Amino acid sequence: MRSRKRKISITVILLIAGIIWLGYATLRQARLDKTLIQSIRADDTFGALHVLKNGADPNARDYGKSDGAFWPPIKRRFQRLFFRHSLHEQDQPISALALAAQYADVSCVRTLLEHGADVNAREDYGETALMMAATDGCDDNISALLDHGANVNLRNQAGETALIMAAQDGNDAAVFNLLDAGARVNFRTKDGSTALDAAIAGDNTAVIALLKKHGAAARSLRDKPLDQGGVDQIDLHVRPYG
Repeated sequence: MRSRKRKISITVILLIAGIIWLGYATLRQARLDKTLIQSIRADDTFGALHVLKNGADPNARDYGKSDGAFWPPIKRRFQRLFFRHSLHEQDQPISALALAAQYADVSCVRTLLEHGADVNAREDYGETALMMAATDGCDDNISALLDHGANVNLRNQAGETALIMAAQDGNDAAVFNLLDAGARVNFRTKDGSTALDAAIAGDNTAVIALLKKHGAAARSLRDKPLDQGGVDQIDLHVRPYG
């Protein structure tokens, strides 16, 4: 009887010790990840490298200041286990890589990629780090992401690609790099617009010329006569959104 009670006591002690260790490990990981996010926001590549070497997750996400370091990651793990249907791309906190692609120096982006950050991770509404870099005109970050295998033709929920976003931004250097990396020039958004439509809307003449040089078509030019800048319908065989 005593032997049985002793075994139960040892089992309970081990169970409690395991729970304490798991809690400590989770809290430590959450703190490392939060420090990584803070380093990226401060454009501190050395600080980011230090916490990555100490175990920070290169795919960590920014849960914000108000949520603290511990509860949000646990809450999302619980949701993923029991409420998968309730998680949507628009609920995604921004990833470390997407944050760096938007706001940090290229050295920070490369550091994350070299430590295993997912170059094609999805953000809010299906966006990627490459799309965010294209939106903000971060040419060096675009090049770094492309060098590490970013998929140049992924689309967000609106059907936009990095090329369309770069065209909207009027960044001809980014448009050139994306086209050179194999971006499909005539992909359409859900409303049927192309990169050329985006460039025309922004009156970005350099981007318009570059896109046309690569065979771009525009919805806005379909009904115009060819001598007024319209396009032949034979040039409009482009892949629909999907």
